[in-house]
Amino acid sequence: MSHMITVNCIVLLLCFQNVAVTSIAILDVLRISKSTASKNIERQEAVRLWEQAIAAKGGRARLYAVRNMLVSTRGEYTTRLFKKNQIRQETLYVFPNKVWLWNDLRPDVFGLSVSMYNYDSNMSYVISGGNPQRAPEPIKDTRKNKALRNAQLSFLLETNWLKPTLVKASTGRVGLRSVYIVQTLVEGERVDFAFDQVTRLPVRVSYYDLFESKTYVNSQSFLDYADVGGIKVPQTLEYTGGSKYKANFQFNVEYNENIFVKPPPIEAGPEAWKSAKR
Repeated sequence: MSHMITVNCIVLLLCFQNVAVTSIAILDVLRISKSTASKNIERQEAVRLWEQAIAAKGGRARLYAVRNMLVSTRGEYTTRLFKKNQIRQETLYVFPNKVWLWNDLRPDVFGLSVSMYNYDSNMSYVISGGNPQRAPEPIKDTRKNKALRNAQLSFLLETNWLKPTLVKASTGRVGLRSVYIVQTLVEGERVDFAFDQVTRLPVRVSYYDLFESKTYVNSQSFLDYADVGGIKVPQTLEYTGGSKYKANFQFNVEYNENIFVKPPPIEAGPEAWKSAKR
């Protein structure tokens, strides 16, 4: 009789254990379902805000029609000797794989440099006033110059060649502005877009870079939007550290293809990118 009681107790105990395990499993499923539903809602909001931003920029058709972009910037920065110095840059982006940069910091010690990266031919060059004859060299770094990627994100949001993966949306502030923040992933890296709640235009883009197990955030802020060929672009750019530049944009320009093959003469100046037909 006592043996029967013991067996019954064991059976009951196993039943309770099975019920407990089943209950825990159900709770886990409910938690996962709730988490998944919450993430879906967050992503749907991110998609809604992103589509509004694309429309505010000029619409996906116009953005996807951009084959190249010339950004001309002028600004002022403080040197290591705490002196004010002017900077002029002419940057030609030919999407998705070419970028050419005239970077003039004279009379600062950094002087003048002209650089080019062509990932179609896997060649690059950097020439300067002190070394104007340097020949093109193979690109050794397998990672593509992020200037090509970030220019598309900062100024166009998305293009034929690059479209962020939308993660979630939230609200926040940039200075005195109320903004919507859309968190995205681009090539496995986090990029946050802050959009003005009224205009839906980008106020700030923040890039999260991982270096030696540490995350660094570099931001670009945008002001004074203007219409260029139906696309809204900022006329004032401000970078982490406070450097501020005036910017001018041109899209789908005719350009000198030779600058992506060999360095132009230094004396050709900042408009060496222009096609001979112009």
